[in-house]
Amino acid sequence: MKLVYLRRFIGTVFVIWGAVTAVFLISRVLPGDPVDVMLGERATAVEREAMRQALGLDKPLMEQYVWFLKSLSQGHLGKSFFFRKKVEKILGHYIFNTFKLAGFAVVASLPLAFFLAFFAALRPGGKLDKVVTFITAVSFSVPTFWSGPMLILLFSIYLGLLPVGGMRGAESIILPGLTLSIPVSAAFIRHMRAYLLEARNSFFTMAAMARGRSLFSAMLTGGFLYALMPFITILGLEAGSLLTGAVITEAVFAWPGLGHLVVLSIQARDFPLLQGCVIAISTVYVVVNLVTDILYTLVDPRVRAV
Repeated sequence: MKLVYLRRFIGTVFVIWGAVTAVFLISRVLPGDPVDVMLGERATAVEREAMRQALGLDKPLMEQYVWFLKSLSQGHLGKSFFFRKKVEKILGHYIFNTFKLAGFAVVASLPLAFFLAFFAALRPGGKLDKVVTFITAVSFSVPTFWSGPMLILLFSIYLGLLPVGGMRGAESIILPGLTLSIPVSAAFIRHMRAYLLEARNSFFTMAAMARGRSLFSAMLTGGFLYALMPFITILGLEAGSLLTGAVITEAVFAWPGLGHLVVLSIQARDFPLLQGCVIAISTVYVVVNLVTDILYTLVDPRVRAV
């Protein structure tokens, strides 16, 4: 197993390197010059050239890339053009806010998802099952950039219960958290329902009912354990959705997280900051998937033999 973990770790490093290299090349071909964004249109040619030299943008592309990899190997992500600070210092605060938002979305999604999936699986094809299936389909179809403003109109504009955006208190996380939790809840419900249906028709459920236990009791204990493995899979897969969905959600609600920072770095043509954001997002994603693989071996010993 140590060899398997080592191989997956090496693969993780290559994935992060590929993502960083891709964003390095793409950011250089985007229209717009960061010097023009920083100095404005009234800057003279001498001022622009001096700023370009100070930022290292006057060097050949390959030399910039080698310098970037060298700095990255030393634990430095460069200095932000916009904030004039080290990228690693900027990322710490914004990553924490994104984790807080994603954690709220997961915590808000799980109880409702398991409740609806459990009772839908008890009576497949029944009224509740059809309602849950319809809600899941609608939740998947509704984009975040639409559901976010609709929640703002309802709870902020019409009812005046919650703030429109920003971080002005504990209640500020509710609307962006709910917006982010809608597609996550749909994914949890769909997968949990499928595996709970398998648990309903499984041998251990029928054996428990033969010993006198009700379907509800047998499903509540054995069905939950049966769905534990796929739940780990869902959580690992949805980690990417949480991070990518956070980009739009944080932009809609002006939530100062990693997604908001990505948009800001693109608008400002801040190459070091954009590269740092991509490194953070890709690292979190691949680490979550690596941890998911490790949890497989801990929860199900049969995986160790594969």
